[in-house]
Amino acid sequence: MKQVSFKLRNYKKTTCSRFIFGNSMVVLQKNSRFEAIYFELFRKFIKNIVKKKNIPTSKNYWIFLRMNTPLTKKSKNSRMGKGKGALYRWCIRLPKYYKLIEFKNINKYRMQYLTKVWSKKINLPLAFLSKANF
Repeated sequence: MKQVSFKLRNYKKTTCSRFIFGNSMVVLQKNSRFEAIYFELFRKFIKNIVKKKNIPTSKNYWIFLRMNTPLTKKSKNSRMGKGKGALYRWCIRLPKYYKLIEFKNINKYRMQYLTKVWSKKINLPLAFLSKANF
């Protein structure tokens, strides 16, 4: 009888993207690492996009990113050992099909523009989903 290993060594976690608050969302299409620098650029860019036209001031977007992994870096001239180094920046590890942001009542063409420009800026494949697509 062959011995069976129950370890999932090559298991890649994927998440099911469901709508919670809005009716359209931006989804990541591959496993990646999202750093805090990207997050700040993301927030500023979305603020500008949402403010451009006649959109009420109520909250029309929800961001689902929480930085939870610290990255450390040692100085260039340090020797081996002596600890991990100082905190360098924060990041989050994202699985495939992770929902980055969700919008409520936003124009389809504006969402397509947002995903196109943003995926070029951060070099990650993004997709736009809406309830009309299902």
